[in-house]
Amino acid sequence: MNADNLKTWCRRELSELLGSTVEDEFLDYLLNIESEKDLMEYVDDMVGSNTSKEKSFSTELVRRWNQLQHSLSKSEAEVETAAPLQSYNDHVTSNTPKVLSRDTYTRPHHSCLVTAMG
Repeated sequence: MNADNLKTWCRRELSELLGSTVEDEFLDYLLNIESEKDLMEYVDDMVGSNTSKEKSFSTELVRRWNQLQHSLSKSEAEVETAAPLQSYNDHVTSNTPKVLSRDTYTRPHHSCLVTAMG
């Protein structure tokens, strides 16, 4: 489920329930409500919950909204874990000794070791 699919579905269903066209600004507001409880209260106040059609719309909207929230959270978590991993990989790669030839590679100079010990 993505936001565009939810918005299209919601526009179609709400337009039918309310008997008029539903504007984008209203849908954006509705779909950006932050909690399931607030969403349910708002929809019940707006549409009502007297008929089976109204109850069915509310239930399905909340189900789809939760599905969208879950997929958005998962996407955010993937982005948050990808950045530290990339940073770690960059660090490891930049700190790996470079092979100059078959017999030599870069390493700390011996005088650094003597100074640290002495």
